[in-house]
Amino acid sequence: MNFCDSIKSKNGSALECASSVSSIEYNSLADTSVYILIQKENDFMSVMLTRTSQTCEDPIQNDKAVGNPGVLTLSEVLLTELLRLENWGVVKSSKESLEKFLRQEIEAMKSKGSCDDIEATEYTEGVGANHIVGPACCSVIQNKTAIFPIKIATPNFGIQKIAQGKFRIEGVNAGVEYKVFDMNGKLLQQKNLNGNSIQVPHQSVILEINGMRKVLK
Repeated sequence: MNFCDSIKSKNGSALECASSVSSIEYNSLADTSVYILIQKENDFMSVMLTRTSQTCEDPIQNDKAVGNPGVLTLSEVLLTELLRLENWGVVKSSKESLEKFLRQEIEAMKSKGSCDDIEATEYTEGVGANHIVGPACCSVIQNKTAIFPIKIATPNFGIQKIAQGKFRIEGVNAGVEYKVFDMNGKLLQQKNLNGNSIQVPHQSVILEINGMRKVLK
């Protein structure tokens, strides 16, 4: 099964997607208005994000793009998708913590650009964050983020898979509240732990207890 077949089977949706030995490109699962192109050349990987629902009509007079607002900022999409691809084993990082590295460099990119987010900026390994010279517009997003970017941390509780979709939770008190999200960050369940096991509705989900999250597969 190739990458595109895999993400469609995981999410049950008809996505714009193409993949080859050296590249993958698809609409973000977290914000479909953003198209992602990831290319690999030798030991380097490049990632490009494009807001497909907006155009930059007059970057001189108006630095805001025109079109349908996005759901997430580009930096939220970048963080969410690369962490998702790391969880799926598509992206492998030599960094001790990919999330920590991305958050650090995203902040550096924001400081270099003319927008509040990472539009018209780039990051190059060994060089760092830079502003891309030339006309550019800032993305327009909805006033309230509908889907949060996925954040995976080391949980302070234990997980043991009992059966398909069923897991035993260790190290937490009975009755504690837990939440289950899909891989796009959409809330699926919000319950209190009854006993020490939970049943989840999908093959790959994110479990949150006491603010800590873990991917269940």
